[in-house]
Amino acid sequence: GLLLIFLFLPAKRRLQVTLVMAGTLVVAALTVYALWDTDIGYHSTLGEQIAAKANVGQTTLDVNVIWRFQSYEAAIQEWRSNPWFGTGLGKSLEFYTVTTMGQSILAFDHRVHNSFLYLFMSLGLLGFPVALGVHVLYFVISLRFLRRTNWLEGKILVLSLASFYASMMVATLFEHFLETTSTVTVLATSMGITMVIIYYGLHKHHETPSTAPSASSPPSHVIIRGN
Repeated sequence: GLLLIFLFLPAKRRLQVTLVMAGTLVVAALTVYALWDTDIGYHSTLGEQIAAKANVGQTTLDVNVIWRFQSYEAAIQEWRSNPWFGTGLGKSLEFYTVTTMGQSILAFDHRVHNSFLYLFMSLGLLGFPVALGVHVLYFVISLRFLRRTNWLEGKILVLSLASFYASMMVATLFEHFLETTSTVTVLATSMGITMVIIYYGLHKHHETPSTAPSASSPPSHVIIRGN
Protein backbone atom coordinates (compact mmCIF):
# COMPACT_ATOMS: atom_id res chain seq x y z
CA GLY A 1 0.00 0.00 0.00
CA LEU A 2 2.82 2.44 0.82
CA LEU A 3 4.51 1.48 -2.44
CA LEU A 4 1.31 2.26 -4.33
CA ILE A 5 1.07 5.67 -2.67
CA PHE A 6 4.71 6.29 -3.62
CA LEU A 7 4.02 5.41 -7.27
CA PHE A 8 1.09 7.84 -7.41
CA LEU A 9 3.23 10.76 -6.20
CA PRO A 10 4.42 13.38 -8.71
CA ALA A 11 7.83 12.71 -10.22
CA LYS A 12 9.48 15.52 -8.24
CA ARG A 13 8.03 14.28 -4.96
CA ARG A 14 9.08 10.69 -5.73
CA LEU A 15 12.63 11.91 -6.24
CA GLN A 16 12.53 13.74 -2.90
CA VAL A 17 11.22 10.66 -1.07
CA THR A 18 13.87 8.48 -2.73
CA LEU A 19 16.66 10.84 -1.68
CA VAL A 20 15.36 10.98 1.90
CA MET A 21 15.13 7.19 2.13
CA ALA A 22 18.59 6.76 0.63
CA GLY A 23 20.03 9.27 3.10
CA THR A 24 18.31 7.48 5.98
CA LEU A 25 19.79 4.14 4.91
CA VAL A 26 23.27 5.67 4.66
CA VAL A 27 22.97 7.17 8.16
CA ALA A 28 21.71 3.85 9.56
CA ALA A 29 24.56 1.94 7.92
CA LEU A 30 27.16 4.39 9.26
CA THR A 31 25.62 4.17 12.74
CA VAL A 32 25.80 0.38 12.75
CA TYR A 33 29.39 0.53 11.48
CA ALA A 34 30.37 2.95 14.25
CA LEU A 35 28.70 0.83 16.94
CA TRP A 36 29.77 -2.55 15.55
CA ASP A 37 32.17 -3.33 18.42
CA THR A 38 30.00 -1.79 21.15
CA ASP A 39 29.07 -4.11 24.02
CA ILE A 40 25.27 -4.26 24.22
CA GLY A 41 25.03 -6.81 27.00
CA TYR A 42 24.51 -10.56 26.93
CA HIS A 43 28.34 -10.78 26.80
CA SER A 44 28.41 -9.84 23.12
CA THR A 45 28.80 -6.83 20.84
CA LEU A 46 26.34 -5.39 18.35
CA GLY A 47 28.32 -6.86 15.47
CA GLU A 48 28.31 -10.32 17.02
CA GLN A 49 24.54 -10.16 17.53
CA ILE A 50 23.95 -9.08 13.91
CA ALA A 51 26.31 -11.76 12.60
CA ALA A 52 24.57 -14.41 14.69
CA LYS A 53 21.13 -13.37 13.40
CA ALA A 54 22.41 -13.35 9.81
CA ASN A 55 23.85 -16.86 10.09
CA VAL A 56 20.90 -18.94 8.92
CA GLY A 57 22.71 -22.20 9.54
CA GLN A 58 23.02 -21.42 13.25
CA THR A 59 19.44 -20.20 13.68
CA THR A 60 18.37 -23.16 15.79
CA LEU A 61 21.17 -22.37 18.27
CA ASP A 62 19.87 -18.84 18.89
CA VAL A 63 18.37 -18.52 22.38
CA ASN A 64 15.40 -16.49 21.10
CA VAL A 65 14.56 -19.23 18.60
CA ILE A 66 14.93 -21.92 21.27
CA TRP A 67 12.58 -20.03 23.59
CA ARG A 68 10.00 -19.68 20.84
CA PHE A 69 9.96 -23.36 19.96
CA GLN A 70 9.74 -24.29 23.62
CA SER A 71 6.86 -21.85 24.10
CA TYR A 72 5.08 -23.45 21.10
CA GLU A 73 5.49 -26.87 22.69
CA ALA A 74 4.19 -25.56 26.02
CA ALA A 75 1.19 -23.98 24.27
CA ILE A 76 0.29 -27.28 22.62
CA GLN A 77 0.50 -29.00 26.00
CA GLU A 78 -1.86 -26.40 27.49
CA TRP A 79 -4.30 -26.83 24.61
CA ARG A 80 -4.40 -30.59 25.11
CA SER A 81 -5.72 -30.01 28.63
CA ASN A 82 -8.98 -28.67 27.12
CA PRO A 83 -8.93 -29.11 23.33
CA TRP A 84 -12.54 -28.14 22.61
CA PHE A 85 -12.90 -24.92 24.61
CA GLY A 86 -9.26 -23.98 25.23
CA THR A 87 -7.65 -22.52 28.31
CA GLY A 88 -9.33 -19.11 28.09
CA LEU A 89 -7.79 -15.78 27.13
CA GLY A 90 -4.98 -14.41 29.25
CA LYS A 91 -3.27 -17.71 29.90
CA SER A 92 0.52 -17.40 30.17
CA LEU A 93 3.09 -20.16 29.89
CA GLU A 94 5.62 -21.68 32.25
CA PHE A 95 8.38 -23.93 30.92
CA TYR A 96 12.02 -24.75 31.42
CA THR A 97 14.47 -23.21 28.96
CA VAL A 98 18.10 -22.15 28.65
CA THR A 99 19.82 -18.78 29.00
CA THR A 100 22.63 -17.25 26.96
CA MET A 101 25.01 -18.69 29.56
CA GLY A 102 23.69 -22.20 28.94
CA GLN A 103 21.93 -22.44 32.31
CA SER A 104 18.47 -23.96 32.70
CA ILE A 105 15.75 -21.71 34.15
CA LEU A 106 11.99 -21.78 34.61
CA ALA A 107 10.31 -19.09 32.49
CA PHE A 108 7.28 -17.55 34.22
CA ASP A 109 4.43 -15.64 32.51
CA HIS A 110 5.90 -16.22 29.07
CA ARG A 111 3.89 -15.42 25.95
CA VAL A 112 3.46 -17.83 23.06
CA HIS A 113 5.01 -15.50 20.45
CA ASN A 114 2.65 -16.90 17.84
CA SER A 115 -0.70 -15.18 18.08
CA PHE A 116 -2.63 -17.75 16.07
CA LEU A 117 -1.27 -20.57 18.19
CA TYR A 118 -2.16 -18.47 21.23
CA LEU A 119 -5.75 -18.09 20.03
CA PHE A 120 -5.91 -21.80 19.23
CA MET A 121 -4.68 -22.62 22.75
CA SER A 122 -7.03 -20.11 24.38
CA LEU A 123 -10.23 -20.71 22.39
CA GLY A 124 -9.91 -24.36 21.43
CA LEU A 125 -11.35 -26.14 18.42
CA LEU A 126 -14.73 -24.43 18.79
CA GLY A 127 -13.68 -20.84 19.33
CA PHE A 128 -10.61 -20.59 17.11
CA PRO A 129 -12.53 -20.70 13.77
CA VAL A 130 -14.73 -17.84 14.99
CA ALA A 131 -11.74 -15.67 15.89
CA LEU A 132 -10.01 -16.52 12.63
CA GLY A 133 -13.19 -15.78 10.69
CA VAL A 134 -13.09 -12.12 11.78
CA HIS A 135 -9.72 -11.67 10.08
CA VAL A 136 -10.81 -13.57 6.96
CA LEU A 137 -13.99 -11.49 6.70
CA TYR A 138 -11.97 -8.27 6.99
CA PHE A 139 -9.83 -9.22 4.00
CA VAL A 140 -12.80 -10.45 1.97
CA ILE A 141 -14.65 -7.15 2.44
CA SER A 142 -11.52 -5.13 1.66
CA LEU A 143 -10.72 -7.09 -1.51
CA ARG A 144 -14.32 -6.88 -2.71
CA PHE A 145 -14.27 -3.11 -2.25
CA LEU A 146 -10.94 -2.79 -4.08
CA ARG A 147 -12.28 -4.75 -7.06
CA ARG A 148 -15.55 -2.83 -7.36
CA THR A 149 -14.82 0.78 -6.48
CA ASN A 150 -13.68 3.51 -8.87
CA TRP A 151 -12.85 5.90 -6.03
CA LEU A 152 -9.09 6.23 -6.38
CA GLU A 153 -8.38 7.87 -3.02
CA GLY A 154 -10.46 5.32 -1.16
CA LYS A 155 -8.82 2.45 -3.01
CA ILE A 156 -5.35 3.71 -2.06
CA LEU A 157 -6.32 4.16 1.60
CA VAL A 158 -7.96 0.75 1.91
CA LEU A 159 -5.06 -0.93 0.12
CA SER A 160 -2.59 0.78 2.46
CA LEU A 161 -4.51 -0.24 5.60
CA ALA A 162 -5.06 -3.79 4.36
CA SER A 163 -1.37 -4.11 3.47
CA PHE A 164 -0.41 -2.90 6.94
CA TYR A 165 -2.80 -5.38 8.52
CA ALA A 166 -1.52 -8.23 6.34
CA SER A 167 2.08 -7.48 7.29
CA MET A 168 1.12 -7.48 10.97
CA MET A 169 -0.66 -10.81 10.56
CA VAL A 170 2.45 -12.35 9.00
CA ALA A 171 4.68 -10.87 11.71
CA THR A 172 2.42 -12.09 14.49
CA LEU A 173 3.19 -15.67 13.47
CA PHE A 174 6.46 -15.06 15.32
CA GLU A 175 5.35 -12.37 17.78
CA HIS A 176 2.56 -11.67 20.26
CA PHE A 177 0.69 -8.81 18.54
CA LEU A 178 -2.70 -10.38 19.27
CA GLU A 179 -1.73 -11.14 22.86
CA THR A 180 -1.13 -7.56 24.06
CA THR A 181 -3.62 -4.72 24.41
CA SER A 182 -1.52 -2.04 22.69
CA THR A 183 -1.06 -3.86 19.39
CA VAL A 184 -4.61 -5.22 19.43
CA THR A 185 -5.84 -1.63 19.81
CA VAL A 186 -3.76 -0.49 16.83
CA LEU A 187 -4.94 -3.38 14.66
CA ALA A 188 -8.59 -2.93 15.66
CA THR A 189 -8.36 0.80 14.92
CA SER A 190 -6.95 0.12 11.46
CA MET A 191 -9.82 -2.31 10.82
CA GLY A 192 -12.36 0.27 11.98
CA ILE A 193 -10.89 3.00 9.76
CA THR A 194 -10.98 0.60 6.81
CA MET A 195 -14.66 -0.15 7.38
CA VAL A 196 -15.49 3.57 7.67
CA ILE A 197 -13.72 4.30 4.37
CA ILE A 198 -15.52 1.42 2.67
CA TYR A 199 -18.89 2.56 4.04
CA TYR A 200 -18.26 6.13 2.89
CA GLY A 201 -17.09 4.96 -0.52
CA LEU A 202 -20.11 2.74 -1.10
CA HIS A 203 -22.55 5.51 -0.19
CA LYS A 204 -20.79 8.56 -1.65
CA HIS A 205 -18.68 7.39 -4.58
CA HIS A 206 -20.30 4.20 -5.79
CA GLU A 207 -22.96 4.42 -8.53
CA THR A 208 -26.18 2.64 -7.72
CA PRO A 209 -28.00 0.64 -10.42
CA SER A 210 -30.66 3.33 -10.69
CA THR A 211 -28.17 6.12 -11.41
CA ALA A 212 -25.57 4.20 -13.41
CA PRO A 213 -25.90 4.50 -17.21
CA SER A 214 -27.26 1.39 -18.85
CA ALA A 215 -25.42 -0.22 -21.75
CA SER A 216 -28.73 -0.92 -23.54
CA SER A 217 -30.07 2.64 -23.36
CA PRO A 218 -28.62 5.47 -25.47
CA PRO A 219 -26.99 8.53 -23.87
CA SER A 220 -29.37 11.34 -22.96
CA HIS A 221 -27.81 13.75 -25.48
CA VAL A 222 -28.41 11.44 -28.48
CA ILE A 223 -31.56 12.29 -30.44
CA ILE A 224 -33.29 9.33 -32.08
CA ARG A 225 -35.27 10.26 -35.15
CA GLY A 226 -37.90 8.12 -36.70
CA ASN A 227 -37.92 7.02 -40.33
